This record gives sequence, C-alpha cells and structure tokens, in this order.
Amino acid sequence: MAVQSRTMQGLSIPLPSPENGWFDISQAVTQAGALAMLQANCDVAALFRARKPLPAGARARLCSFDGNARGKTAEFALEDWFLLVDQFPDDSWIVAGARCPVGHDNARHLAADGTLIGRFCLGDGIQHLQCDTDGGIWCGYFDEGVYGNLGWGNAGGPEPIGAPGLRRFDCQGRPSWSYSWEGTGSVIDDCYALNVSGNQVWAYYYSDFPIMRIDETRQCRQWQTPIHGAGAVAVDGSLAMLVGGYGKATDLVLLRLGTDGAKVLTEEISGIAFDRENAPSLFQARHDTMHVVQAGQWRRFSVAQAAEAAGIVP
Repeated sequence: MAVQSRTMQGLSIPLPSPENGWFDISQAVTQAGALAMLQANCDVAALFRARKPLPAGARARLCSFDGNARGKTAEFALEDWFLLVDQFPDDSWIVAGARCPVGHDNARHLAADGTLIGRFCLGDGIQHLQCDTDGGIWCGYFDEGVYGNLGWGNAGGPEPIGAPGLRRFDCQGRPSWSYSWEGTGSVIDDCYALNVSGNQVWAYYYSDFPIMRIDETRQCRQWQTPIHGAGAVAVDGSLAMLVGGYGKATDLVLLRLGTDGAKVLTEEISGIAFDRENAPSLFQARHDTMHVVQAGQWRRFSVAQAAEAAGIVP
C-alpha cells in the first residue's frame, strides 16, 4: 500500500515502480479519477531519441492505480510511439495513437485484460482523449489534426477528422458530436486543454483562449480569458483553475467565471509549488482536480484547495 501524505501542496502519493524489463511510458487520469499507467517492455523514450524503430513484437501494459492498489493489467501489442488512453465505465480501455496517416486505424478498444474488441480511426493530431460516463470518447486535436497532414486535407485527400477541433465518438468510433464555430463565432485552431467531467466537458483552445463548457445537452458557453497558452483547466462552480502558459509551464491561475468573461483572481498561491528542475510527466485536470506526476510522485489538488490557499471565498 502506498504511503500518502497531505500538505498544502495537495495529496501526494508515490507511484509503484515498473517490474524488471518494463519501462514507464506515460500516465493519464481516467474518468473515474484513477491514474492510468502505461508501460512497455522496451525503453520507448531512448529508442525515440536515438531515432530507432520500435522492436518487432514490442508489448505494452496498461493498468489503473487508485493510490493504493493497481487494477487488472491489460497487455497488448505496442504499435505507436505516442499513445493516449482512458478507461471506459465498464473497465475496458480506449488506446489511440496521436498520429494517424490516411487509411490507418489508430484506435483500439481493448477489454480489461487487453483482448482486442475493435479497431477504428479517430483521425490524426489527437492532443487529448478522454471518456465520459456514458462511454463516449472525446478527442481534442492540435493544429495538424485540424488543418491536415499525413494525407489529410491534401488535394484529393479526405477532410481531417479533427477539423472541428473537438469531437465526440461512441465506443465503436462513430462520430456523435462535433464542435461548430457557428454557435460561438470562435474557431478551435488547437485544443490546448480538455477536461471531461461526467457528461460535462470543459475546453480551452488557441487562438482566442476562452474557457468553454459543453453541457449535457451539447450546448456551448464560453468565458474569454486573458491567459494565453495554458495546458490544463479545472472548474468548480464559478471558480476555474488554469495551469501553464507561454513561458510559464507550471504557473497556476485562479479565475472567476462571470457574466462578462473570466476574471483573474490570483496568479500567486502560497503552499502550492512545483519542482521546476524536473519536468512533470503529466499535467492533467479531471473534474475539479489538477493532477501532476513528477519525480515519482502523483500529486492532486482541487480548485477548492487552491482557492483556500489563496484566501479566496468560493
């Protein structure tokens, strides 16, 4: 059992080390609030830096970690360099490659033990992938996924699947909702942050940098912010928290969502600090909580905790 500590910096939990012969690739926060831990039987980071291909027969492992124990392990073939993952409500997994040339199925629906359930294409340029509580898959795309690359958007090629910037798919990869600028007057050029919370979705994107809510009926509302380049957004009532920004990778900002946009309340929060010498391997928000994986520790702190540290009344 992991030994947890609670400070003004939030809840900090040491992560279990990979077994011999396995290497950490990445982590992600699941819709249930656990940490998805992705590992491989080869050093993917070293291979990528050396510009060497993934070895034939490379394998990946995926399991959830709730802070105390690991869930069932899914093992499967490692086919892509950059994988995005989340867990469906039935404990099966969605695993998708961020890059996808035309004609390639980059997404796999896997059973809890890694057995393949289905394959489909979610498009190129996936920046964020998260599931909702109804089993839908939300994808936010970066600029190449929106405007085209790898055969998408070329003369004679298909329109990029990610052209709307943000889309929802069912568990078989069929589109069920797409963002439209016509309802807001604002185009998603690059989805910088995504937070699927139950069946409500929060997004933040380039180049207008609003905080946008998509409610359960798929109606969109936006709050314009003065913060540019953040990479994570969490919301609790009328309080929003952004982390990151151009040249400010670990800065944390609290804002109030009002009728006339988002007002910055504070950019200096005592007691919530980051190890700036070691880059986090994960900075992600789910629901009202920010998650940071850094130096072997999984830290969590909520919007309410940040507001309390800053002396802000909810």
